[in-house]
Amino acid sequence: MKLDDNEKSEDEIQITDINDEIGDKSDQMTFRSSEEDKRIVLNAKERVKNVKESIEKEKTVQMTMEMGSNRKLFTGYITCVLCIVFSIIAIMLYPCYVYMFTVKEHSHLLPSYTLEKSFKEIKSEYSEQYNLSWKIVKSAVKSVLNNAFPESPAVVLLLGMKENENRIKMITNKLAKIIAKSFNESHSEYTDFDLNKLASISDYVEVKKEITKTINTSVEQNKHNVLVIHHLEEIPAKGAMAFHSFCDHENAPYQKVVYLFRACISEMPLKEDSKSFDSIGARFLNQIWEKDLDEDKRNALITRLTTAVAVFK
Repeated sequence: MKLDDNEKSEDEIQITDINDEIGDKSDQMTFRSSEEDKRIVLNAKERVKNVKESIEKEKTVQMTMEMGSNRKLFTGYITCVLCIVFSIIAIMLYPCYVYMFTVKEHSHLLPSYTLEKSFKEIKSEYSEQYNLSWKIVKSAVKSVLNNAFPESPAVVLLLGMKENENRIKMITNKLAKIIAKSFNESHSEYTDFDLNKLASISDYVEVKKEITKTINTSVEQNKHNVLVIHHLEEIPAKGAMAFHSFCDHENAPYQKVVYLFRACISEMPLKEDSKSFDSIGARFLNQIWEKDLDEDKRNALITRLTTAVAVFK
């Protein structure tokens, strides 16, 4: 607390009184210089010194309190400013948060939605087809489409009678476009690979090289997620072994891929169930490859190619 010019603190009055006392004692000492008088004067001076120190301490404490008060005001001001700044930043970043932790978290549902919508349309267009076949194809595709890191590619074997080949080829190509678009909304490109052109090559090593080259180019260079392989029945058995590694369930070189194999069969299933479809597919491939491949290799290859068998009329 500050004092007016005409006001004195109790300490200052005390100092004045002590100084007066010292003066009186000094006057008395002029006439007598006893040890007692000297002691009284020294004590008085010591009291003055103590009072002055007390005043200095009080001033120091007051200054410290004022500085602390100013520091608190400044700190409060800075805190208020920072709160406003952080609030503005939070408001600006909120849309990004929504995108990253809600849209992206469920982004795998978007291609699935596209697939579902497209499958409804193609099922409506070809309503005469087995409903089970659409389910088999869609389920196989979803295992890859909805998984960022699938363990194996989707391998689908599409079968149909020779007399219905044109219709089944058209369905296959439409399925390929639908699936490709589900992977990438901006385009529906896929690889169309007809094995008929390899049927005349007698050297199965060359056939395997051509198949391997086509698949590698399609996936690595063209960035295609869908490969359509027509006329599987035309490929030589030993040449077909090229598909063994690409369609492996555990160690396939490309996992984010859908292989649509198409082949013409000579019989249709007696009833609409997956067991009948699988049986027709396995029996058909055994018949066309049994002469050129031993049983172990043949079974291993057929197992990889018949994980999802769909039959079309």
